[in-house]
Amino acid sequence: MSGVQLILLLSLASALAPVAATAGPCANVAVPGTPYEGFGAETKGGAGKPVYRVTSLADAGPGSLREALSTGDRCIVFDVAGDIVLRRQLYVGGAFVTVDGFTAPAPGITVREYGIGIWGTGGAHDVILRGLRFRDAGQKTCAAGKCYDGVQIKHRAYRVVVDHISSDRASDGAIDIGHEARDITVQWSLFSGTLNQSLIAKALRVSMHHNLFINGRNRNPQAQWDETLATVPPDIVLDFRNNLVWDFSGYGTIVRRKATANVVDNYYYSSSRPTARQALVVDRQGRAHASGNHSGNGANVNASGTETAAFSAPSMPTTDACRAAEQIRDKAGARGANFGLDSVDSDYISRIPANELPGCDKGHVGREPRGPDADSTVTTLEGVGAGATPRRK
Repeated sequence: MSGVQLILLLSLASALAPVAATAGPCANVAVPGTPYEGFGAETKGGAGKPVYRVTSLADAGPGSLREALSTGDRCIVFDVAGDIVLRRQLYVGGAFVTVDGFTAPAPGITVREYGIGIWGTGGAHDVILRGLRFRDAGQKTCAAGKCYDGVQIKHRAYRVVVDHISSDRASDGAIDIGHEARDITVQWSLFSGTLNQSLIAKALRVSMHHNLFINGRNRNPQAQWDETLATVPPDIVLDFRNNLVWDFSGYGTIVRRKATANVVDNYYYSSSRPTARQALVVDRQGRAHASGNHSGNGANVNASGTETAAFSAPSMPTTDACRAAEQIRDKAGARGANFGLDSVDSDYISRIPANELPGCDKGHVGREPRGPDADSTVTTLEGVGAGATPRRK
């Protein structure tokens, strides 16, 4: 075979070889290039789809984020940076979409006044949302009864990944997932300053890992199913592992209304609510496997679990709770290669000790439960609200 023939054959083989789904804009990999993990990891997103460039910070019109989201099959990147002040809620208008905020120049993109809805009724599935900040969703309209989440995934949306976003001071939830949504991953994100941080209601197969829930009162997060149904969910509702729940003022993580959950290797701390009963609450109708969790207050969080064996969920690399908390403090939120945290997120992060976390030794291992609540008492919760109080089994 001549050299020319060999070159031609190699060129033909190269042309016919499949193009990797991770190549090019909107690649389906997490920062810093690792695969997505959890129930939503199989999402296709907008990898390989036509690129739409956001060139305007206007609420609507050519080059705007709203125009970019008006249809599916898009890889959405940003040529601009700054604040997008919305006049109404954003919605993802189709399937196979990546909104890649990592592509924005410094200081990144901040969406204000309203949030974003990823709804199956709008055709949304296989969606990746990453590298964006959401601020004050619905704060101006909530007094009139129109409250909004920073990010909302519902109405049978599926295969969704939310990665390295920040949601602060939403009038409803920082991020809410429900109404038959399924196969969702939320990772390396920062949720803050919201009365009820995150509600997972009547959804299936939701993974939350390496997220920071900070300065929220309740629902960090709350998983629930439907107590009116005779049967429990056919699959796990929530796999919650390697998260940091910092300075909650009401309750930490709540599992209720026939929901099933794994609560594994998470770190909890509150300056005002130091007991295990408030860090993890499992209602009499809820079921939770709890292991490897640690409290900066010295509480025995794992004692609130009801199940010895874990519910079925995708395997993923998991560290001890203390090491995970340090990694989250240093890496979570809307930050990437082109920009860092904004002043809001930087302020929240500054509240977490930069060196040794309470209850952790220098080897990143959580110490044994200590203090007045280091016992095996399990507490349940009838209702979660401003006046809700836990009750003992």
